[in-house]
Amino acid sequence: MRISTRTAATRGIALYKRHLDSTGEEGVDPVQLRKSDAAERTLRLAGLQAERNEIFHMARHLRISDEMSRKLVREIDLAESRYR
Repeated sequence: MRISTRTAATRGIALYKRHLDSTGEEGVDPVQLRKSDAAERTLRLAGLQAERNEIFHMARHLRISDEMSRKLVREIDLAESRYR
């Protein structure tokens, strides 16, 4: 389920980008654009949380080291800070 959350987020982002590309510069509704940006941000944050949860799961089950999990979570934290 963790992977499917990320896949759903990626598909959602692609859908919004296609919509924006198809409208071009003319006729872009600023309200819709803000909604699209908010939806993309929400999906990206959900994907990052899913990645973080998977890293914790892998560390708990000794599939990766504590050191590796800390590094990966730190990278996710930095990526997440760009969307907050």
